[in-house]
Amino acid sequence: MSSGEIEQLVEQLRGLSSRYPQLVQLFPGFSDDELEAFPVSVTEPERSVLRQVGGFLVSNGLRQRSFGPGVRDKLGDPLSWVAEIGGHLDGPVGSAIRLNDESTGDYYIVDVHPETGSWGRVFALSTDFADMGPCYMAESMTAWWRALARDIEKVITTAEADGLELGEHFPVFDEEDEFSTSWCSWSDDIPRAFAHELSHLKNTLAPEAVAALADLPAETPIIDLDTITPPAMLDLDDQGSFERRANGRFALSIPKSHCGR
Repeated sequence: MSSGEIEQLVEQLRGLSSRYPQLVQLFPGFSDDELEAFPVSVTEPERSVLRQVGGFLVSNGLRQRSFGPGVRDKLGDPLSWVAEIGGHLDGPVGSAIRLNDESTGDYYIVDVHPETGSWGRVFALSTDFADMGPCYMAESMTAWWRALARDIEKVITTAEADGLELGEHFPVFDEEDEFSTSWCSWSDDIPRAFAHELSHLKNTLAPEAVAALADLPAETPIIDLDTITPPAMLDLDDQGSFERRANGRFALSIPKSHCGR
């Protein structure tokens, strides 16, 4: 992400907040000391963005969501962390951090590489829907924020063109609106990406990719995220351990009977 693209994203978010303060509010940017206090490394380009905008709150008066990093459900709240450590990126040594508030059973995480500290892909998970697997939302936090800002603006301009007034029933959180594919991981408009058993994929992969998956059972369902355009529901067992391997390239679900082996 170039410096120009970073500034474009920041200005897009600031513009939404300026034009529609009752719908979009920005969290202040973080100081360098605050960024150093994060539970994970903060690398570029996320660091440059977060110095200027620390997150944003979207509300229609009836419902609201905040998009982090960290956990805050209103302006002025202290920042807290829900670290998703272990069993995520590259097995037990990887980590991910929460990217939204805890006001609903749906939450979003971004992978953080255990060696480089770089931030990777964004996923949505749910504690409300037992039969819903993970959803691959975006290639990065900055790409996700761009999609959120773009689709929020689409909803606002469409609603205004239809003569709707800003207020409690403004369709920012309507599962049918254009914003829904950016945040609503169970939206019918999000396509499904299907998994294949590892035994069927091995012959198509390079040796280094096979090595990253060598400890897994042959029947492990795997999705090559490099071949998927987000957002996409991942057809993985919601009862298994959701992991990513090979620097986040492969998403997989390990049956609980195999966890810890």
